Order: sequence, then C-alpha cells, then structure tokens
Amino acid sequence: MLAQHAGPLTDACVEVYHESQEKFTPDIQSHYIYSPRELSRWFRAMYEAIEQREDISGEDLVRLWAHEGLRLFQDRLTSHEEREWTDAMIDEIAGKYFPGTQLSEALKRPLLFSRYIKRVLTTNPYVNIVG
Repeated sequence: MLAQHAGPLTDACVEVYHESQEKFTPDIQSHYIYSPRELSRWFRAMYEAIEQREDISGEDLVRLWAHEGLRLFQDRLTSHEEREWTDAMIDEIAGKYFPGTQLSEALKRPLLFSRYIKRVLTTNPYVNIVG
C-alpha cells in the first residue's frame, strides 16, 4: 500500500528541500544552511514513525511527511512571514505529488503526528526499552 508513495514522497521531499534552500540563504540568517543531511533526517523520522505500523493510510503518510518537513525546515525560521511561506509551500507541493489524497484532512492544522509508545521487554532484567 505505501510502496506506491515512494516516488512521490522522494520527489516531494527534494522539491521542499530545494525551494527552502533557494529562498532562505545564509545571507538572510547565518543559520539558514541546508545540506542533504536534512533529507536523510526527514526519511529517517518518517521510517521510525511507521516502521511498526501496518495500518497507516495515505492521508496519515502525507500528514507525517508534512509534519516532519515543517519540523525540519520551518522550525529554524525566524519570522512569521517565512513560516507562512513554508506552510503554503508544503501545501502546494503536497497537492502536486499526492493528488489522490484528501489533503484537507491530511494537512489540517495544527499538524501533529505521533506514533504510539510501545513497551518492549527484554530478557535482561536490567534493561527495558520504551520506544
């Protein structure tokens, strides 16, 4: 089910990255530096959020995509206008790459995404992992 979204997810992430990199340069703020590492962080965060889930819908995936994209790209911005521009850009790119998705639901603000906490007990009595 989710495999059909691999290409559009990749293309959408790369477009957000390039748009942000072109718009927000170190000339505006010294910390507006973008590297391909942002793309790796984006995919890693999405993978970690859905790796244990089999019930994720297309809308959930787009919501997660937007949530992580805003977390990586919008959270570093300093002005309200820059954050609004990034919000609109995410919505526009989502419309371009995820046309069969109910975007009004997937992109409804506030954009929050969480995976359920799952407790994994190990055989070692001194180690309990919560993840």
